[in-house]
Amino acid sequence: MRIAPADSNKTDTAQRILAVAERLFGERGFNGVSTRDIAMAAGVSKANVFHHYSSKLVLYEAVLRSGSARFNALLLRLADDSGELPELLDDFSQQHLQSMLEHQNAAALFVRHLLDVGGSAEHVMAENIVEQSHDLLMAAFAALQREGKLAAQVDTRVLALTLIGGHLSFFLLRNVLVRAGQPVPDAGAFSRTMVRQLIDGIARSPSSSDQKKLDQ
Repeated sequence: MRIAPADSNKTDTAQRILAVAERLFGERGFNGVSTRDIAMAAGVSKANVFHHYSSKLVLYEAVLRSGSARFNALLLRLADDSGELPELLDDFSQQHLQSMLEHQNAAALFVRHLLDVGGSAEHVMAENIVEQSHDLLMAAFAALQREGKLAAQVDTRVLALTLIGGHLSFFLLRNVLVRAGQPVPDAGAFSRTMVRQLIDGIARSPSSSDQKKLDQ
């Protein structure tokens, strides 16, 4: 599946409308935002919004695809065959988590759809986009396995869920740690530690007595 590049040909006005829509949709959801709200926040007329995006649903799709394009661009780097697995996973993990934190409204938008079970047009659209990105992530892991960088016995589905799930947990729960008075790990440090534990494992090395039991 081809990774679609981010649209860099939009006018400044269209980009401003897109950025405002991402913020408002992330804060309120699709049904909580009107085209008038977006136009006012972007400092343009409703006609101008419709000039660039033919409907609110088309604008919503543009917001979703913009967020997906950022994720897909990271997958291109993950599939780079010039690096070793620890380096590739660490770079992908840090960049993805940082992107989520820098684009919190877009991340919140996708999280809302992940938790929703509705059948609305915008929900189906979001599910399809998430599924496309997931397929690309699985393809990247499969490529790493073919190259011998990722062990053949690794269940890439579990790896994907663990890696992306860790990012989602950090994104959603970091404020819980703050309210509980607990220190919040730096995003970079969190990402590096998670990847290192994924690669190295978390069980202690067996002692000689443990090894004897295993050999029996």
